[in-house]
Amino acid sequence: MRPFYSLRLERPTKTHAIDTFVVFLAADALPADTFVALIDDEVERNLVPDDVVVVVREPSRASTIAAIKNHRDLRRLRHRLAPHATVTVIGFDRKGAEAGREVAIGDGVESGITLEEIGRRSATAIFLNHGGFVEANASYHFRNPSGRHTDRFMRLSNLLVRHAEISIIAMALLPLIPDDVVQAHVDTPSMFALVSAVNEHLGVLQPGRRPLRCDSFRSYLGVATYDFSGSETAVVLISATSSGSLGSIVEGRKVDRSRIAHVLYLGASSPRFPSAVDLSFDKMLNPLGIAEARETYREPNCALCDAGSIAVELRGDQFDLSGPEFEPITLNKKDAPDRLAPTMDRLAGSGAFGVSLATGATARQYIVDADRLWRAPEFAKRLDYFAKTHVPSSTRECIVLNGDSMPFAKDLLEKAGVAPVFVERSGIDDLDRSDAKDGVPLNGSPIVIAAAVIESGRALLDISRDLRKVRPNSPQIYVVGLVKSASAGGRQHLERTLVQTQEPSPHRFAAIEELVLPSAGTPNAWRAELAFLDDAVVRGATLSTPLAARQALLRRTSAPLTDDLFVACGSTPLVLQPGFVFWSPELPERTTAKPTQADVFYTISNVLQKLRTTALKPGARALRANWFQQTLLDPSNLGRFNDGVIQASLLRAARPTEIDFSGDAGARLDAVRIVGRIIDGAHRPRGEAAVEALIALGSGRLRLPTGKLSEILAVNPTHPPLVAELVQLCRARLF
Repeated sequence: MRPFYSLRLERPTKTHAIDTFVVFLAADALPADTFVALIDDEVERNLVPDDVVVVVREPSRASTIAAIKNHRDLRRLRHRLAPHATVTVIGFDRKGAEAGREVAIGDGVESGITLEEIGRRSATAIFLNHGGFVEANASYHFRNPSGRHTDRFMRLSNLLVRHAEISIIAMALLPLIPDDVVQAHVDTPSMFALVSAVNEHLGVLQPGRRPLRCDSFRSYLGVATYDFSGSETAVVLISATSSGSLGSIVEGRKVDRSRIAHVLYLGASSPRFPSAVDLSFDKMLNPLGIAEARETYREPNCALCDAGSIAVELRGDQFDLSGPEFEPITLNKKDAPDRLAPTMDRLAGSGAFGVSLATGATARQYIVDADRLWRAPEFAKRLDYFAKTHVPSSTRECIVLNGDSMPFAKDLLEKAGVAPVFVERSGIDDLDRSDAKDGVPLNGSPIVIAAAVIESGRALLDISRDLRKVRPNSPQIYVVGLVKSASAGGRQHLERTLVQTQEPSPHRFAAIEELVLPSAGTPNAWRAELAFLDDAVVRGATLSTPLAARQALLRRTSAPLTDDLFVACGSTPLVLQPGFVFWSPELPERTTAKPTQADVFYTISNVLQKLRTTALKPGARALRANWFQQTLLDPSNLGRFNDGVIQASLLRAARPTEIDFSGDAGARLDAVRIVGRIIDGAHRPRGEAAVEALIALGSGRLRLPTGKLSEILAVNPTHPPLVAELVQLCRARLF
């Protein structure tokens, strides 16, 4: 084992660059034969440097200089270097500061490099060589214990590979070790090796000093409960940080700020606590440093999440996790939510479902038209039943969620045979406990809260809270036309929260229809499509009339898409053929109005969202996207569901991580074959969804191996004009 760490670097000056070869000796004596071999190898590969700098612990400086000057095994080395380079020996002391330097070979001046620069540049090189970053990919990113989302994080344990490398990082850490320290509190056990190297230095530089004791407080996992008592003779060492947030938490545990230090720091501003190594770029002192600022985000405003990446929770003190296991899943009838088929049986063809292109914090992708829902014949029948079974005859007030819910609320109460006072949500503040109707106190009488459509249910929770002040004794009956919930568990939690009361008369919650759909903030395939077309124009393309019209349509945010969600290869829109496995067989023929593209898209979205939110249990079929497991939608789904409108729904409803076939060998080859067959057959029925496949590729949602794209996007004389145009747009963007 060589006791050396070496680094070749250039040091810029005002007039020229100095080529320096740094050698750090992690031992008490210079091994002559190993030192010669190291220098010979460097000179053979990179020629003779301008100067050689040997860094040693101060007690070894004199003996090292003597060996370089006089050792017989170094005679040839002295002759080889003397005419061209100086060899300077620098000794460092207990504080990691320079104790002295001297030229051992050559007639030139001693090197002007500082120990601080040597430590910083060496640690940065070690960081880069050993992959100090754990980096995400297009499928996932990280949620740090601090709550920040990021596409990479630093892990010190990646650097702690060789003794000499650990020793030079320990030298850089020495200035941060107070003289009276007897204990080191560290954030991760990987720091034990570094503290051991610090003890090795201190044992030589301060003979007779007792080694530092070392315990781990397990980073964010244990910082709140760890015993920091005795910190007045201790130092807290944090392995790596970009924000200093963990140090601030430690300081909040009544640890003096002067006794908190970082080993590695990479941040946009000066750290609150001192650091042994600053990894950031500096033209003079650290030209190999990391120049690009790491992007971090706070929930819910995370650009990585908005792009379809899944946030992986980092836990523990070492974040030592393996990458995701890839597993394809093939959809079947049992994957649908239990009540999806009868729900679509009643609502398909009503025109109630749409996809919004609006943007902003309050935008919703899945839009349900309350008026069309209320007018659907089968919904009206169920509304009559719910009115008679859930609305008490003694109801004297009805709180209406919003303006869209007013027709629903009035119809509900009329069918129940009661004539209450209707109060809009904003009018709750005007109510009082003393209110009465026909001489009967309203506080204590049943009160109905009516909502045509809800998503998260937060508005109902707000109403529940407000009613506790003005109607604390009234039974609350919540009747909702349609609940869009992100999971069955979320829907159940909402109901349990709303019906909770200490009054003798229980609160109640009833939903006429329910769907499991992604939350509002999920990525929108239509926005990605618009970005694809806009990018093509920026690149200089002139869109054909159909694509220009499509671009204009996607800019319209005033009305949701219903039967224009997808783009067909020709003039005939994509329509559903009989035999959709997630619907009853007779549904398309029974409805007076034909099902829309949105009906199919909503169905597929329900199936996928149910799989995403399936409870974790052995053997469960589920779509998972986390550090341990990445489930893909098997490309064979595009073959089994061979209707173009279903294939388009799959491509639009899937998250990019679920159709990322760029890195999984088995699914990758199947995806290339199936997608290639769809695009190649664009002039045939099997290629109905060719345009949709090309939009998915061009927008970056569908990912295939780069090496196979040239085959899939080959020019084909049988392609319809729109397909041929999109092939060229995809080639321009992806190649």
